[in-house]
Amino acid sequence: MIAAPSSEIIEFNLELLDFYAKAIEAEELKGRNYFEGFDDFSYKPKNNIRYQYIENNKAAFENNQIKVNAKNSNTNEVEEITLIPFGKPNVLFLFHALTRSI
Repeated sequence: MIAAPSSEIIEFNLELLDFYAKAIEAEELKGRNYFEGFDDFSYKPKNNIRYQYIENNKAAFENNQIKVNAKNSNTNEVEEITLIPFGKPNVLFLFHALTRSI
């Protein structure tokens, strides 16, 4: 169970949910090397654009993708973005989704 922003309790079977996210370009950064062929990697986004949920966003599902209008927080312009299937959900992403952020 998770507390939603409206203080309602929402119960999910996470195995049945599909999540979609906006793909971002990122730079791969090599981290610690444990031994030959076993390295840690992290990823730094190439830009820091964030999008905000808007009402009447004209969301449409096609070809296993979601096209939706969202507000670019840097420019305050509404843009069409494409969301693609995201890997298995985790609690942080689920909370982020429930706060209606994209």
